[in-house]
Amino acid sequence: MRPPLTELRSSYPAAGPTACVLGLVLCPFVYIAIGALAGFGPAFALITLPPLLAASAYLLYRFLAKPREVAVAHGALVAEIASWLVILGFLTVVSRFTLLTRFERIGLSSTLFLLATILCLPGVLMRRTALQQRLARLPSGAAKLALFEEAAGWADARRGETPKDANAHYLYAFALGRYSQGISVAKALAQGLGSKVKGALETTIKLAPKHADAHIALGAFHAEVIDKVGKLLGKTQGADAATGLKMYQQALKLNPASAIARVEYANGLVMLEGDKKMKEAEKLYADAAECEPLDAMERLDVEMAKAELEE
Repeated sequence: MRPPLTELRSSYPAAGPTACVLGLVLCPFVYIAIGALAGFGPAFALITLPPLLAASAYLLYRFLAKPREVAVAHGALVAEIASWLVILGFLTVVSRFTLLTRFERIGLSSTLFLLATILCLPGVLMRRTALQQRLARLPSGAAKLALFEEAAGWADARRGETPKDANAHYLYAFALGRYSQGISVAKALAQGLGSKVKGALETTIKLAPKHADAHIALGAFHAEVIDKVGKLLGKTQGADAATGLKMYQQALKLNPASAIARVEYANGLVMLEGDKKMKEAEKLYADAAECEPLDAMERLDVEMAKAELEE
């Protein structure tokens, strides 16, 4: 049974990272407590302590506040970054207060950071803070899988109510496909999810033959299955290299200005044909990087293509 989202978003999974962040904020004061400033002249303390105190106080004020359903303001975020730079700069300098080797300094820093984190953990567990709320919003692996599973459930219910809604079938396949990637393609195939994804995409194309994204997704299905389990076992799942390539090509015909069609086609070529198709794949990435994005999602696709070229 799927765990409720309220459990997945509980504050406890974020308690450890919260304690680590607070431990890093307080780590300079652990150095001070063991006499690190004695290794420097009085001028060093006079210059560095005021900005350190101000930066630490600001971060603690921000992080230990009560949780609020308000986005972090741009100005506050800039101030947080500046405060972190002050703290990290102080730690970089003060960690050299003895004539230790580099590895000994790393060991000492790690020990003091761990000590500060342990001291913060009880308070974090007893009181929910704004930092804990912010970290809890970062999706964990389990939370992502739960969300994909929930989305697949909604889409499945929708296609049951309106079986001729092509997008309902597509979104069901999309969510279930992402869920399958999250648990591993091989495991998903063993659970029979592959045939469900393939069937839903084929239904989408049957209902909407010009659905370019469904062609891309079906091409990716064939490519991913063959890439993960091989051509022989892939055939038992209905995966075929020629069919996969045909789906990518058809998607490009349906939407010739699509960046993601080119990126996915390039990925599929490499998965299905290996290095011998690398030049063709690079050409597709280059073409994708030159596409003019029409919305924010397409902008991400173009940037992804550019990142692939840089690698």
